[in-house]
Order: sequence, then structure tokens, then C-alpha cells
Amino acid sequence: MKFCLEDIYRLGFALGLSSLIVFALGHAGLVTPPFLLLSIFIPAALLSFFAWRAKRTRMPEERALKDKLLIGAVLVSIVIIVPLALIPPIVRDELISHLAIPKLYLQKGAIYEIPFMGYSYLPQNIDLLYMVSLGLGSDVIPKLVHLGFAVATGLVIYFYLARAGDRATGLVGMLLYLTVPLVSNLSRTAYIDHGAAFYSTLAVIAALRWKEDESFNWLAVSAVSTGLAVSAKY
Repeated sequence: MKFCLEDIYRLGFALGLSSLIVFALGHAGLVTPPFLLLSIFIPAALLSFFAWRAKRTRMPEERALKDKLLIGAVLVSIVIIVPLALIPPIVRDELISHLAIPKLYLQKGAIYEIPFMGYSYLPQNIDLLYMVSLGLGSDVIPKLVHLGFAVATGLVIYFYLARAGDRATGLVGMLLYLTVPLVSNLSRTAYIDHGAAFYSTLAVIAALRWKEDESFNWLAVSAVSTGLAVSAKY
């Protein structure tokens, strides 16, 4: 199977659908582990179906030495963050907002107003994804999800630049993004910034593709991505 930019969009929209399902379950008072599993299985099934419909055969291709070195550098930049992401949450915003609010919703079994927590009035589609893993008993998976958003954003940059230039150009762009100090530092936390950056990047790239191709599909994709971006962070 050949992985491409469209697959990243499908993954992003599947995660967006997952957060919307959790949102609906929360307002229906059905925030329990069995129902939360639906927010994983339904998007995963749809993602698998569309991936199967769009399956592509990967042709053997020779990679230049510089490409191999750049791939190695990208992998190193990701791997060195993983041990830090596996540490239990200790950062302030994780403990008072991004994990605390979903935990309160889980204890109540529903999404409800929390007057004493101002953060609870802000957009929460990324936090709702964290609620799924918290409901299943893990406070570390949210940190890995946040890291995953950073990697996915890097892949979007890679695919776009590789299309405009070559594979090496895309890899350099991805490497530069992942090694920005702010990006690498946030990648070890269960924050929401990488989720917002991911959907914002999807929106911008889709808008650029629409400008190039004048395809309404790309315009619609940009609009949906923008909606997911603004629902991730105030």
C-alpha cells in the first residue's frame, strides 16, 4: 500500500469524527467505556473502508543516500521524544485542564457545566479524544496522541513539499518542523497545540491545492479542516 497526503486527511477526519461521537455521547449522558469504544470502532471502520477503496500498489523504488539519511534523522527526532511521552502527566496544563476536565466528565458520566473551571468553556475536540483513553484507564496515551499529531503535521508538510519539489525537500521540511524546539518540547505533553496545528495545516494545504486545481473538493476539505482547527483551541 502506498501512503499519500489524502490518507492523512482521512485520518484527521476520522479523529474529528471520533471527537464528535464523544461529544454526542457526553450530552446524551453515555460517557462509559463501552460507549466510548464506539468512538474508536466507527471511525476506524470508516477509515479502513475508504483506505481499501483507495488502495494503491507501491512500486519498488530506489532511495538515494541523502533520502535514507534524512529518513533516519526524522525517525531519530521522533524516537527521542517517545520515552518522555511515556512519563505520567506532570505538566501544569495537563493536570488542571486537558486531562482534568475529561476526568470530571467521566466521573459524572456526561458532559456538564463546570462553573469553577474556566477552561471547560473553551473548544475541546482534542480533549474529548483524550477522554476515550482516560475512560479505558490510561493517562499516557493522550501524550502519545499529541505526539502523533506532531508527526502527522510533519507528514503533511512532507507530502506537500515532495509534490512541489522532491522527496529530499519534503524530508527536510518535515525534519525542520519536528525539530523546532517548541514543537519537540510540546510533543512530550498531553496538550492540544499539535492537534490545532495539524488541522490548521490541513486547512492551509487544502486551500493551496484548491487554488492550484480549482477543485471544489479541496475547498470543502479546507473548510472542514478549518472547523476542526477552531474547535481544537480558542
